[in-house]
Amino acid sequence: MQQKSGEPSLDQVNATGAPFVGTEVPAQLDRNGDGALEAVSRESVMAID
Repeated sequence: MQQKSGEPSLDQVNATGAPFVGTEVPAQLDRNGDGALEAVSRESVMAID
């Protein structure tokens, strides 16, 4: 899966301490491992405890 621009990296979350919550974040996923990318939406939460 590839990170989309505008979504912070885990390093940025770690540096700032600000959590990131992404709702229906678009992504490209190689679901079958055959190199064919499929457009999907995903939920993501990054936070440092």
